[in-house]
Amino acid sequence: MNAASRTAPRTDVVLLGALYAAEFCALAVAVCIHRLGDRSLASSILSTPGIAAVAALGGLLVAIALIVHRYLSKRRSGDRGFGLTVAMNLVTVALIFACVEISVRLLSRSTPDTAVLANTVLAPRSWENATDYYRQILAKAEGDLLYLVYDEALGWTVGPSRRAAKGLYLSSAEGLRAARQGVVLAGPTKKRRVAIVGDSFVFAELVTFEESWGHLLEANSGGEVQVLNFGVGGYGIDQSYLRLKKDIIAWKPDVVIMGFPLADIFRTITVYPFINWPEWSMPFSKPRIVPDGNALKVLNVPAIAPTAIFAKSSITDLPYLEYDAGFSAREWRQSLADISYAKRALFSAVTPWSEPAPYATEDNLIQLNAAIFRAFIELANENQIIPLLAYFPGQPEIERLSRGEPTPAQRILDGIGVPLVDTTPCIMEVGAIESYIPGDPHYSARGNAAVAKCVGAALDRVLGQRQAQGR
Repeated sequence: MNAASRTAPRTDVVLLGALYAAEFCALAVAVCIHRLGDRSLASSILSTPGIAAVAALGGLLVAIALIVHRYLSKRRSGDRGFGLTVAMNLVTVALIFACVEISVRLLSRSTPDTAVLANTVLAPRSWENATDYYRQILAKAEGDLLYLVYDEALGWTVGPSRRAAKGLYLSSAEGLRAARQGVVLAGPTKKRRVAIVGDSFVFAELVTFEESWGHLLEANSGGEVQVLNFGVGGYGIDQSYLRLKKDIIAWKPDVVIMGFPLADIFRTITVYPFINWPEWSMPFSKPRIVPDGNALKVLNVPAIAPTAIFAKSSITDLPYLEYDAGFSAREWRQSLADISYAKRALFSAVTPWSEPAPYATEDNLIQLNAAIFRAFIELANENQIIPLLAYFPGQPEIERLSRGEPTPAQRILDGIGVPLVDTTPCIMEVGAIESYIPGDPHYSARGNAAVAKCVGAALDRVLGQRQAQGR
């Protein structure tokens, strides 16, 4: 029979379906095993990913058996459709993969150590990229690093006589946010002295000094109060407590106010902000407070300096990683397959199971922060300082409360169980839109004014009580 009379090869639809099924099942097996994380398939066979992995593996074996059967059948009959069908499958899969790969690369945004697609961090993260990025940050000392400096006891703090954000942020000679760069705030005063401490909400990020709630407390006091702003962006509850001990007591204030949003509570179980919040571009480490019987023990003091952090050849060389809730060794392990963004996106979207750190449970989180709050209150009282704790709600909380829905913050704050000045009613009076800077979680000028209203009422009350006691 001549070539012209031969039957042209045709696509085998059954074989093509079996090929697609085999590829899908193989991918499903890989994803399910990834989902198992630290658990073995044998020990987790009855879990959801375990059952799914076994089912996908069974489907893969059936598909392979059908592929082999079609191959042998066509080989005996001399049908050349097997090769054509396989080629069609490979071309189709390659095109789909290329489209997904290009889309993920185009839609993802870069961070110092990896890329992020929507809200999914694409593992693995690169320590080499992180060290290169932060070394450049340290060398240039731009932006907030012109304002923030390394501190052995606190991790970082506001530097003295600094200027940043094109003059929006100025610091005093003592390293406090001030109206003028280099102004001296220390020295005798006949005014009641009030220290405020906390994170960027206390510092009043993205508004002028005159719009900050701390300044408004002073301005609304009729010249009776001097407010000292010890706020530092990125601080947790633990750092606010340590700053009271290190810096604030020496000023002998009448009142100390710790202001905090819910995020500060979670920062207490971290050591390296750049691991947990790479978008901050903060090259510092922080102290880590842990329970020690009935006392509190401070780890990572002196805090490892930025230059020492990024001189490490591997992230696993850093101390106290086991105390950082955001660190996962799996996220930093790299393989050849990680060259594909599509693979990274798929496997990063499926969170692998891991044994939760005992200190990272909600109960332990509440217990630790409650202990730090109590230590803050006790330390202030021991030094004849009136302590106040002020809670600052975030925009999502205000929106939920406006709809009559409960918030996770309330459950956690109830669990902590310390007296609070809750600024939520004042923020709700202004509203979720007007209280916040568009596209940013911080308070607007109107939000700061609302905070000053709630906190000011509590401050007037405690100062009135002290005056009545003749102190």
